[in-house]
Amino acid sequence: MCLALRIFQGEKVIHPLQIVSAVPIRTLDAKVVREAKRCLGAKNLLGGSSLSKGFDCSGLVFYVLSHCGLNPPKPPVSNQERFGEVVDWRPGKAFRFDKFIDLPNRPKVAQLRTGDRLIFESHPGTSTIGDSYTGIFLGRERVAGQVFGDVFIWSSHDPGVRKVVLGRLSDPRYWKDYRYALRDSRKR
Repeated sequence: MCLALRIFQGEKVIHPLQIVSAVPIRTLDAKVVREAKRCLGAKNLLGGSSLSKGFDCSGLVFYVLSHCGLNPPKPPVSNQERFGEVVDWRPGKAFRFDKFIDLPNRPKVAQLRTGDRLIFESHPGTSTIGDSYTGIFLGRERVAGQVFGDVFIWSSHDPGVRKVVLGRLSDPRYWKDYRYALRDSRKR
């Protein structure tokens, strides 16, 4: 599966990319990527969950996954982080279930799948309301045949961007905020 997408850093396009599925392509994976692609460029709107009006990060996650026939948890992020199995994480403290949890060393084999929900905390180790944001893992990016990074989509509230964009998990800005990935218990 190849998509013509671009990664942004602020307003600057870093480069076009090709996304490939992290695991063999499934019909559901293709639906998630297609639906996410339709949302690229939609404006960021606090509390938003529609393509015509705009999205906040949790509204985007709900919109994309529900339009793929899934039953995702409803916004806000503080609700969405309560559901699903933790399948990947960054070691340290994270806030889940209204309390801090300790995330041990990373698993030996971390295999994110298209459609996994990513949870980020702007200030890890705190429980400030509105401090968390979320996105959807889309797949692995390939540049010149080499795997270059894990790509996700989210609704950016950053000044100068304020729209639905792609991000790369290896980007230091996102990596420092990344806490864990959740997989919903659904037939895949």
